[in-house]
Amino acid sequence: MDFNQSFGYWVRRCRKALDMTQKELAQQANYSLGMIKKIEADERRPSRQMAELLAVCLAVPDNERDAFIAIARGLKAVESPLISEASLAPQTLLTIWPRHNLPFSANGFVGRSSELISIKHALKSKHQRVINILGLGGIGKTRLVLEVAWSQTDLFADGVWFVPLG
Repeated sequence: MDFNQSFGYWVRRCRKALDMTQKELAQQANYSLGMIKKIEADERRPSRQMAELLAVCLAVPDNERDAFIAIARGLKAVESPLISEASLAPQTLLTIWPRHNLPFSANGFVGRSSELISIKHALKSKHQRVINILGLGGIGKTRLVLEVAWSQTDLFADGVWFVPLG
């Protein structure tokens, strides 16, 4: 089987197999569109952290992630396709691709456990249709809501979607 010896080629191929645009991948990985374009054009190598996020966003199977990251960082040559053909099968992608557009956070979330519990409880209520989070700018309302959304992705069959209103 013939294959391209370029990491950027494989990022592009996986992205297209998932029917994602470069902009959607950039949003999922929480990086700029320009950075994604440079990676796909083999003009730039991703950091280890970015390579790990790309592996998640591109639904790289767990058993292939170490090789993906090593090749992304230039620590290993591309000797065979990065992602197996079975991994790119549409039926496989539907079962492993998350149903959300939530941005990844590079930082952990600390504290505010009572607010997290309150919001999660309100989400489970059959009578609660809208939840308003109020507060001064910059106190972490969006970060709090994203943390709740990440923890609830498995509970909603249609997925969890972030819609910025700013």
